[in-house]
Amino acid sequence: ESRRTTELPYPAALSLVLQFLHLNGSTQSAGFRYDIVTCIRKLLRRIRDGWYALLKLPGNENEIQIYKEFLENLLIQQFQALQPLSAFQRREISLLILKVMQDTFTFDSIQTPSKVFVFTEAVTIPCLHCLVFTLLDSYSANKSAALDIILKFPKAHVTLQDDTFKMFVERFFALVRSPKATDCSSAAYLLKCFNFHDGFRFCSLLLEIVYKHRNIDRTPFTTISESSISIISILLQILQWQLVEAETSLIKASISSPMYGVIQSIHAALENIDLSCQSISGESCKLKPTMHSLLQICKKISNLVSPVVCNSSPEGFLPSNQQSLDSFFIDSSFGNAQSLLLCCWHCMKEISLLFGYIVETASLGEGQILDIEELSSIGDMFVQQLTEARHRGAFEMAFNGFTKLSHRLWSCPFSELKAKTSVWIDELLASLQSTSMTKLLNITRRSAGLPFYVQAILVTEPKHGGYECFHTAMEVLLSIAENWSVHQSLPLEENQGIEVEPSAVHALNILRALYRDSILSQRIVPYIPRGLMIAIDGFSSSFWPIRNSSTMLLSAVVTRIFGVKKVQDE
Repeated sequence: ESRRTTELPYPAALSLVLQFLHLNGSTQSAGFRYDIVTCIRKLLRRIRDGWYALLKLPGNENEIQIYKEFLENLLIQQFQALQPLSAFQRREISLLILKVMQDTFTFDSIQTPSKVFVFTEAVTIPCLHCLVFTLLDSYSANKSAALDIILKFPKAHVTLQDDTFKMFVERFFALVRSPKATDCSSAAYLLKCFNFHDGFRFCSLLLEIVYKHRNIDRTPFTTISESSISIISILLQILQWQLVEAETSLIKASISSPMYGVIQSIHAALENIDLSCQSISGESCKLKPTMHSLLQICKKISNLVSPVVCNSSPEGFLPSNQQSLDSFFIDSSFGNAQSLLLCCWHCMKEISLLFGYIVETASLGEGQILDIEELSSIGDMFVQQLTEARHRGAFEMAFNGFTKLSHRLWSCPFSELKAKTSVWIDELLASLQSTSMTKLLNITRRSAGLPFYVQAILVTEPKHGGYECFHTAMEVLLSIAENWSVHQSLPLEENQGIEVEPSAVHALNILRALYRDSILSQRIVPYIPRGLMIAIDGFSSSFWPIRNSSTMLLSAVVTRIFGVKKVQDE
């Protein structure tokens, strides 16, 4: 610490800093690790700013060399900590320090490199290889930090020899087809790295490797944008092969061709393309058919895995058409059921994230990347998942994508699309009021994805309409819950022949989600008294689902009235 930002630390203290980092780099306390990074950032800025004063005076070459050697030793120490056998904490703090060094000592134009430490020039090829290997880390935070460092390098600096580059592309091809989620994530990070720095070379080698496995058409590509489209086309071909195998045997495909890794890599490749200003003219004419094929394949995958994630017991569910398998798969049914569920819900997760990104960024309309019919079909897919899925991970990811879609639809200039949000919420409210239609919805302990479905539409409703959709939904939901209180007042013996109405459970669970949402906190204030009375009346019900949902509703209403409980330690 120093009051002057240009005051250089004593040279004797620099060796203590290196020793301190060596001894405390594996500390278990995350707060302490971030405190260390903060202090290192202040120290590096003092050295950088103090250099300007030293360079103005002659005869300070020896002192400048001392601090330059310290920074070089600090750089070497951090790269040595990125070895595969190092602990996660040590790799994390080393990557954070490297990011600080890169931000502090990256200059546009400054004094001669012989006098000043420049991060990009100090990083050697072996160190760069170490950063690329860090993209294979099992922790996403480390992979993200390593990718941020690599992407800030000049493209000419990130040059790998042909053998090394081909080895990484082969590794990508193996990881993208792996059933492990961490391997699929590593493949996506490798694609982002090499597609950004040398997309043409990456696409050429990937096409060559895939060609050895199956025959595909080789298409020419020249620009980085077109190489991204070509990479997506290659990945789509791989995804199509995996889909064919999954349609034959979904259990076998969950191990050999899980599909979600390829979808995640396609998402990573799309992020390298500016979808907001693309049209189907000029160089981007290839993107429109590619996007159409992508949406069609993803919908087929969604329909294929939906019976698993929509099953009432997805953890041990095996599709009926998968019974004619060989003895190996039948004998290990528990493991296969588990791998099947992981494959199906990861596929739904990646499809939801991909569709959410597309509807948020892609241009919409005639002659654009996304047309009206495609956007409408994406919305129908989200609605189906939110109303039918039982797996929490599946409908939570669908909620994130559906929220982005609802926000896009509310502000859409096309009237037929802008009205879909109101149509969807009206259809759901009509289903809740209809006894025959309510039985088709999920009757789970918390109504599965129905609260998320209503919440996504009402939260994104714009203010200029006076929140008409929100007020209509609240009135209908409160009326359904209040009407059920007639049975709650009956004696227990008169309630024996009455079945619990699913619409009442759904209404209570949806109301709970709306009362909990912080964005709706001001709009929902007029409905707090009615919600409180409904929750209290629900305690006298003879039906456990009503009492359970009323308890959770009361907790949400009380939290909305009094706020979150604060502990003294906070």
